[in-house]
Amino acid sequence: MDKFKTAIIGKQLIVKILGRGSFKNSKDLRDHVLEKLEKDADECFVDLKECISMDSTFMGMLAGLNFALKNRKGKNIYFSNITNPTRELLSTLGLLELISQKTPDKAAEQADFKELPLVQGRTPGMAKHMLESHEMLSNLDKKNKEKFKKVVDSLKESVNKDKEKD
Repeated sequence: MDKFKTAIIGKQLIVKILGRGSFKNSKDLRDHVLEKLEKDADECFVDLKECISMDSTFMGMLAGLNFALKNRKGKNIYFSNITNPTRELLSTLGLLELISQKTPDKAAEQADFKELPLVQGRTPGMAKHMLESHEMLSNLDKKNKEKFKKVVDSLKESVNKDKEKD
């Protein structure tokens, strides 16, 4: 089962990715991280030890978080326990060079992790979120721009249709 567990230790938000990171759950995680960094934490640690795969939307969301936090004074995001398969995934889209790796304080090992509730199914803003994630990846590397051109075009159409419904 794909899920996220989170805990706050001092000013550190620790997020464990358990299973797959995908378009289905990336918006929930992004919103949670941004909320906690706004109110409770200065640093976010994304633990990838039990992450078995990530799709392009999820990786684009991580890249977006990385850029968003680098522009906020005193807010940082780090990645820890990157396994070889996860390293390969991040590398294929140019994210490995972008992210910072660091391990959270030892206290994180004893933290009381809570499962983050995830909304299932298509939610309002999903197409927009997916578009933003793929545009982020497209801006990282020329190869990504070519790779995701059809996806970006299709998502732009979906976003425009969603706007027409409103």
